[in-house]
Amino acid sequence: MSEKTTICTYLMYKEQGAQEGTAFAELVPITSYPSPLPKPENIDVSDMSKEEKQYEPGMRDTGGSLDYGFIYTLERINAIKALKGKKLITQLWIGENGEKGKIETIGTVDFSLNEGAVNSARECTLHVYNESGPYLVEEE
Repeated sequence: MSEKTTICTYLMYKEQGAQEGTAFAELVPITSYPSPLPKPENIDVSDMSKEEKQYEPGMRDTGGSLDYGFIYTLERINAIKALKGKKLITQLWIGENGEKGKIETIGTVDFSLNEGAVNSARECTLHVYNESGPYLVEEE
């Protein structure tokens, strides 16, 4: 599949501290994902010696969580509930096996049920509260 489309994009996870060799598993099939590597904030470092403002890159801010869309099923909700409170390594895989790229975050998960409407899918949001990351995974 082409890396230019969102087809074959997966949200994978495993528990932090899992046994060596533990494979990643799909957390939930996602329908949307946030900007996983947001632009750094601008820090104004201007002084009075120049007419133009000057900036340095600051911190990246995900707003406290990375929010992924998914379609409600009781099985998916129960799976997320079972993971609440556990520290997870999550990876957004681009490509069937992440061969086109992986973006990793370490943190905890929760979910919310989104508003509904007539003749629409029941949508939810998976919240990944990042304690570390997100960053691009460098393959060995």
